[in-house]
Amino acid sequence: MNIGLISVNDKPTTKMACGGTEVFVSDLAEELVKRGHKVTIFAGGNSYVKGCRIVNSTSHSLADIQKLAYDDYHAELSTSERANIGQILAVRNILTAKQYENEIDVFHDNSGSSIIASMLDLFHKPVVSTLHMPISLDYQLPCINRYLSHSNVHYIAISDYQMKNFPIAEQRIYNGTEIVSDNAVSQQHRDLIWVGRIDPDTPKGLEDAIQVSKITGYGLKYVGFIENEAYFRNTIMTVLHDNVIRKKQFQTRREKDMFYQEAKVSLIPVKCEESFGLTYIESMAAGTPVITYARGAAPEIIKDGKTGFLINSSEDDIRGNYLIKQCGVAGLIEAVNLIYSLSDKEYEAMRCACKKHISENFSLRIMVDKYEKLYHILHQSL
Repeated sequence: MNIGLISVNDKPTTKMACGGTEVFVSDLAEELVKRGHKVTIFAGGNSYVKGCRIVNSTSHSLADIQKLAYDDYHAELSTSERANIGQILAVRNILTAKQYENEIDVFHDNSGSSIIASMLDLFHKPVVSTLHMPISLDYQLPCINRYLSHSNVHYIAISDYQMKNFPIAEQRIYNGTEIVSDNAVSQQHRDLIWVGRIDPDTPKGLEDAIQVSKITGYGLKYVGFIENEAYFRNTIMTVLHDNVIRKKQFQTRREKDMFYQEAKVSLIPVKCEESFGLTYIESMAAGTPVITYARGAAPEIIKDGKTGFLINSSEDDIRGNYLIKQCGVAGLIEAVNLIYSLSDKEYEAMRCACKKHISENFSLRIMVDKYEKLYHILHQSL
């Protein structure tokens, strides 16, 4: 089949991207190519995925546009300005994809935009639309929701949590990732790690991880793309201490895999209601357990006490009866100390459980099998 993947285009789509959507599209595309499909990706400038045709709908990433527009003023784009530019770029992307419709059998939209969702009936070919972002209020408003249901558009949720908030989704397909090989990796798992975007609009709890590191004395290494410099300066830099090390962005998949593998535990206390959490499964695929707040889809992904620990974020927001009874940062500290107190045998069993859990539930093969089956069904229905 000729499959058209519509990615985000406010930043490049590559396997080493910082955003979950870009990584999802890259991994899906590469696996589809291996299975003999022809894949075209509609994305932003500087995108690259092995074996795929890239159609750049804009030559500037959102960060480039921010730099060009505000260098003279030494200021940043506001959240609303960034959102407006992002929507403009997304519309440009979908209109570019429409121009290639005669060459594509099935489109797969990953833009995460309600505006784009309302435009998908422009296509005559079948469209799969995966909802990567939290379902915002505009998706649920009746005045907008009626424009989202089209006979040729098939919405996919990436978690049961997300599906509850978007009932017109037809099915749930979990994101998947590759299981990491154990070859030539140091077994001295010492540090806490944190991976994610540094953005106040989708807070991933880096400041809480830093606080845990300071109180427990365990080192913390973090990798993150700074979406908002002011937030980083005012919220993150003010709590940094000598035991926290910022690592450079990953240049290869092997670098990312080893960063996860060599950690003691991934401490990613996400403070927003994430629809999935790709960093969770990337960590467990490398054998490293995860500690996070029990928000969004996290309870679906992490097996409490077996592949990590789920923590209620506060006494006023109890999501479940988890093994760690303390809440918030105190709960994170208790979980971290518990991980470090495990015997070598107990800890190795947890690492094995992590990889087994991903292999059975969140592997790249399982994810692509389900999307490929859906593409075939839709293509044959034409």
